[in-house]
Amino acid sequence: MKNRESRYFTKSLPIVFIFLLTIIFFHPVIFQGKTFYAFDALLHYLPWSTYAPDFQANNTLITDPVNQTFCFTHFLNSWNSQKIFPLWNNSNFCGTPIVAGGLSNFVSPIMFFLYIFFTPITAHDLLLWFHLFGAGLFMFLYLKEIGLDICPALIGAVSWMFSGYVMVWFEFEIIPILALSLPASCYFIERWFKKRTRFNALCLTSAMAVSITSGFAHVIIYQFLFIGVYVVYRYFLPEKKGSASCRITKVDLGNLGLALLLGLCISATFITSHLSMLDTSQRQGFGFEELYRQTGKLPLKYLITFIFPDFFGNPVSNIVFTPRPEGSQPYNNYNELCIYTGILSLFLSIICLPYLFTKKHVPFFLLSAVILLSMSMGSFLYYPLMKFIPGLNLSTPTRILYLFSFSFSVLAAFGADILLTLEKKQKWLIFILWSLIPLAAVSISFFVQTVPGIKWALEPAIQTNQGQVYGIFREYFAPWSLVMFKPLILIFVSFLFLTLTLFSSKKRSKTLFLILSIGVLSYDLISFGLSYNTQSPVSLAFPPTDAIRFLQKDTSKYRVLPYGKFMHNSFSPFGIEDIGGYSSFYPKRYGEFLHLSQKGIAAPLPDRFNRWIFFEKFDSPLLNLINTKYVLLPPSYSAQTPKFRLVYDKEIKIYENMDAFPRVFFVPEYQFCGSREEAYQAIGICTNSDLKQKVFLESLPPADFRVEKNLMKQKYQ
Repeated sequence: MKNRESRYFTKSLPIVFIFLLTIIFFHPVIFQGKTFYAFDALLHYLPWSTYAPDFQANNTLITDPVNQTFCFTHFLNSWNSQKIFPLWNNSNFCGTPIVAGGLSNFVSPIMFFLYIFFTPITAHDLLLWFHLFGAGLFMFLYLKEIGLDICPALIGAVSWMFSGYVMVWFEFEIIPILALSLPASCYFIERWFKKRTRFNALCLTSAMAVSITSGFAHVIIYQFLFIGVYVVYRYFLPEKKGSASCRITKVDLGNLGLALLLGLCISATFITSHLSMLDTSQRQGFGFEELYRQTGKLPLKYLITFIFPDFFGNPVSNIVFTPRPEGSQPYNNYNELCIYTGILSLFLSIICLPYLFTKKHVPFFLLSAVILLSMSMGSFLYYPLMKFIPGLNLSTPTRILYLFSFSFSVLAAFGADILLTLEKKQKWLIFILWSLIPLAAVSISFFVQTVPGIKWALEPAIQTNQGQVYGIFREYFAPWSLVMFKPLILIFVSFLFLTLTLFSSKKRSKTLFLILSIGVLSYDLISFGLSYNTQSPVSLAFPPTDAIRFLQKDTSKYRVLPYGKFMHNSFSPFGIEDIGGYSSFYPKRYGEFLHLSQKGIAAPLPDRFNRWIFFEKFDSPLLNLINTKYVLLPPSYSAQTPKFRLVYDKEIKIYENMDAFPRVFFVPEYQFCGSREEAYQAIGICTNSDLKQKVFLESLPPADFRVEKNLMKQKYQ
């Protein structure tokens, strides 16, 4: 009985350890009343910035969760309180269908439960905690399932759940959700190949269904491809040395077929909605070379961030000079290019190199890591993906680094497992390989103290020869600076503990030093994640200002047009509808309509439109048509047009548009236009009077629906 209790306690310890790490990471939320939402960024935007002109937010690169995730979930939560589930979001862009990421998130059983019983902020933090813990737990279970010892499996779990890529996308919700589902899928694949039960097949389907709830189509496709390749690899992998590959029976096929059918049912809404958006959205695909040129790729020199994660700056420090070889690509930023998985993980992954063909699973994950990294750097290997898979030609291939981080974390776990069984000759080979890391780190730290070194680091992001700039960056790269000092200390401490583990003759000593190494890895990645992610006071969650209260007093149906430094979508939590906004996808026809209102009929329509809507002119009749009643301006701006009446002048200026059309109105006539171009030509020259008189149609209504013009006149007289 005592032996059974002892074994149970031993098996529980790793899970307890993973749980405690999540508590440590969430201590600002649990004990300080904060939230993992970067609400402090609101103080950089109007109308809030007027009250805090000198405020500096922790990280302005993680605002999407604030103006997209929170705004959308707040919108759904407000309808949920009325026991209504809306199919239309009227907050921005004059309204959009609730599809894609937003809808799939909310129909997740986990998310639905959280938003039924908790506020949007509490639900967000609980969602993050649950998936962070799940990512570590399933990674541990998966590594144990494929034969690794407890300590190596823990190293893989910590390296994955707190990996740099998961951490920089943490507050966005999407990557933590996927970070749970990926190792869970691998775990149940292993269980199915060993047990062949319907239960494990259904569990695999459930794990993959969790990934759908992230709504992040781009990375979901990557993950499904990775899992598919892993299944094929696993099928041909012998269970034991010298045995044949596994056979699939009719019963097995039946179980898999049932699971596949269930999976298709679960993902049907996601697939159909995203395919429909591809045809109607404002975004257009790129060619292969143009894709990398327009969206960015991982530069070769960026590999230095394996050791020094902030070498090219960090948005938290307000110094960012990310290499952009082709100019200013929007995706070449800290979030998209993060490859940091911890110093200790780098040391341990190197151990796998001499065992490429002798250690089970190592070839698969080592080859995966190399291929995935090369794809993010512009390799032709990515061409078949963007050519034949819908949607992968729309955005940056660097998001495949998510899978690279997973493969690298698994390699770190295998490296730790190999470390425990090395022979004497092999130990010296590993020691020599390890020695290259501190040698490289010290060499780099000296090199960037020289003018050629600083020039190499800065170009092409910063192209200048001013001595003052070199002086500033000599301090930035100084060995005692946080950018260099912390990684150097972690390198030498990790090197020390791993060397002691390597050369210890007793198993107990090896285990002790490896446990200390896990502590170093945990500190490294948790401190990285906590410094990058903002933990803001809940009180900063869209506090209303006098200007917002003024707009809320108007109980009529209207829309606003913000101009200046306003955060997109930021009026949504107050129930104030905006004709603009920010979204990865919105209807292309609406983008064309706004383009016509800003540029007129003389400017040709572009092939694609920005995700952010910006305005240059406010007096177009087309803006009046869509119920634009108020124009919001910075306090230093003025609207010089008689049709605007200043109605509020404090932290911002609010002008009432006297020519704004009501939300709904009737017209006595219609004009048939045979094509989209003809319709745009017609409405592009319309006055307010024209738009009040007739509607423009690109196809005629049914004959029974039409009446003669003179009858229409009689009806409206």
